[in-house]
Amino acid sequence: MEVLAETDDPGRLIAALEGNLWSAWSTLGLGDGCAFHTKRGALMVETPIRAFPYNMVQHFEGCDGPEGRVDHVVLHFGRRGVPFLWLITPTSRPEGFASLLEAKDMALIESLSGMAAPLRQVIEARTALEADVTISEATESDLEELYSFISSRRDVPDRDREAACAVYGNFRFGREGARARFWIARDGGRVVGKCLLHCGAGVAGIHGVATKPEARGRGIARALTVEALSSAVEDGYEVGVPHSSQMAVTLYQGLGFREVADFALYGPPDGFHV
Repeated sequence: MEVLAETDDPGRLIAALEGNLWSAWSTLGLGDGCAFHTKRGALMVETPIRAFPYNMVQHFEGCDGPEGRVDHVVLHFGRRGVPFLWLITPTSRPEGFASLLEAKDMALIESLSGMAAPLRQVIEARTALEADVTISEATESDLEELYSFISSRRDVPDRDREAACAVYGNFRFGREGARARFWIARDGGRVVGKCLLHCGAGVAGIHGVATKPEARGRGIARALTVEALSSAVEDGYEVGVPHSSQMAVTLYQGLGFREVADFALYGPPDGFHV
């Protein structure tokens, strides 16, 4: 696989941002009862988990009859009885498409900034943490604790716990053969933060960076990002790409990332909290 160089043009970076995101999320579709596929021009990830954001449309081809295609997708998830999200990417923005989603009772719930930076610049931004805070790569033995941390941020029903653990376990842990790798932050032994690294589409993607509210403002998200991307450098990657919430843009800018393109996440107006 070709690895993108630091000097690649914006068009290639946008393709890499989209490709890395789809590659990472499609991993969710590899577990039991899960799927990732193209259905009538829409790239979709499906899992048995009846909560956000575990079922999502990630790309939409807006050629002939987008309204009929949207109806098909909405009907598909409606029959399954699961909530889903719809991501509009830089290259999948048919004219009037946002209005079409809004007509289907979906609303813009988050604007994301696709960003990029040379990894050599990012890893130079490493800073020391407080003595009680440690950063380490997650292993199989951390799965239950990692899932508990993730589910604390989402309204995952107890009945879906086993399915959720299976989905995350399918990422595989450890460096060899991992589809994605997690880093976790501990404060006095308690997990207070996590991030996911997925290398695909020629770049190192950072996904799902989060810290518990009581642990914010202590440089933990920054440290998780730098540690994960340092590992990507060791594997020969040159460019890092987070898909940042608006709240985190300043964090990534402080590490040298620049904004490349906007992504828009649609969902039920009251059914998802970023």
